[in-house]
Amino acid sequence: MRSAKAKDYWEKVYSGQYTIFIDSLTFKDCNGFSGDVKLEPGITVICGLNGVGKSSVISSIAKLLGIADDSVIRKSKFHGEIKAQLKMNGNTFQISEESTAIENGLDSELIQYIDSDLAIDCIKYWEQENIEELIASEEEYNFKSKQIEAVNQIVGKDYSECIAYVIEDSGQSFTPVYFKVKTDNVEYGSQEMGIGEHFLLYLYYILSQVKENSILIIEEPESYISIHSQKKLLNYIAKIISERKVSVILTTHSPFTLSQIRPDNIRMITNRFGKMQIDIPNKSDVADKLLGMEYKIYEKIINNENKIATLFVEDCAARLFLASVLRNEASELYNKVDIVSLNGESDITTILKFDVGKYMSHTIVGVYDGDMLPKESSEKIDKKAKLPYCFLPIDECVEIEMKKFVNAEQTSMDLQKELNIDATSFNAIIEPLNYEDHHDWFLEFCNRVQKKQDEMINTFYNVWSQYNKEKINNFVSEIQKKVLKESIVPTKV
Repeated sequence: MRSAKAKDYWEKVYSGQYTIFIDSLTFKDCNGFSGDVKLEPGITVICGLNGVGKSSVISSIAKLLGIADDSVIRKSKFHGEIKAQLKMNGNTFQISEESTAIENGLDSELIQYIDSDLAIDCIKYWEQENIEELIASEEEYNFKSKQIEAVNQIVGKDYSECIAYVIEDSGQSFTPVYFKVKTDNVEYGSQEMGIGEHFLLYLYYILSQVKENSILIIEEPESYISIHSQKKLLNYIAKIISERKVSVILTTHSPFTLSQIRPDNIRMITNRFGKMQIDIPNKSDVADKLLGMEYKIYEKIINNENKIATLFVEDCAARLFLASVLRNEASELYNKVDIVSLNGESDITTILKFDVGKYMSHTIVGVYDGDMLPKESSEKIDKKAKLPYCFLPIDECVEIEMKKFVNAEQTSMDLQKELNIDATSFNAIIEPLNYEDHHDWFLEFCNRVQKKQDEMINTFYNVWSQYNKEKINNFVSEIQKKVLKESIVPTKV
């Protein structure tokens, strides 16, 4: 998942409207603590050191909702009383162990509890010889291509296939799910997986099945998994919350997880002298949002007498790539234009649909990434554009072009030599990045080779251009025509 997309999901988590959630907890002499604790509707994260009472709080919440299996009960160490306010479809219900959420009308299918202990329980369950017999009567759940892509990012694998078998009547306190995966022409199942790999697949599957407007409790999801997977999993949880309006209560020990959550949504449990306390951490200083800061495109163009044209591209990587092309292949033109990055192809199209060209001598040209070149995309631009445009001489976006280049044997060797990095070190840099979103891949690749983004694009272009002379020549010819010609008529490559 792209970092920018993850940020959008998190914004929706904090600003979304939720119809079912626990609004507050009321403690009465629980480990010495009495008082009300407000929870947040989208996500509340409970943290604290071992032994302070996190598991007791989370298991008590589960029982208030109506979950009462042994795995939950054994964790409750409170001797006091806990009640809660449940918001459900605009109404408020007082719930307790004697009058649970389910008894007050909440559908049990709208409550889901995931415990890190499941990682061990699930693996132990599959330590039996009759696995094929167990799953033979169960329906296969085949992961779709987008799901496999998401799982690969979370787990850090390269699955080409992933199948789940759910054992409905197992007699267990959890629902066993058996996984079969295929990667690099190797097939294996749950019993051959490590704890972390299987737990991540299990978490992903359970999260993918969570119903809209439900309550989800997750206890220590970071257990057994790497920081990389924690990040990807947390962003996937944000996606589920924002899209399905699920209310999540989560416990964690992970500093990384806490760093991703707003202080308002964290509840910190401490225990001093045998007495529990629950607080909201001190808020960190937050810069005020800048409002109304519109980029004065046309004002800048009119006042810039040194330039004859402005070229608008989709993002920063496209700006740096186009600058490399012009600087190396058409230096005179490079000195006469501004290259401005926007926020995607739609922003370019918005600018192109205004026929301001006839009122000014300054030329405006839109330069799309190569993935906008297919007929159906370019036809849509044709219908709106009143100003000229063309496409970068690449098949997709710059980051994907570079990623493919780096992962092809011959071109990878050429780039490695240009960077003056030995083959072993270069492979060690590239291998862990293969499952990153291409935007994040580019940023992390720059960090790992210790080059600024513009330096990396220039280095890449020096090698890439040797394989793409014809494409480059055609593009430069096209962009020169669009910048230097007197009349502005929308055309494309």
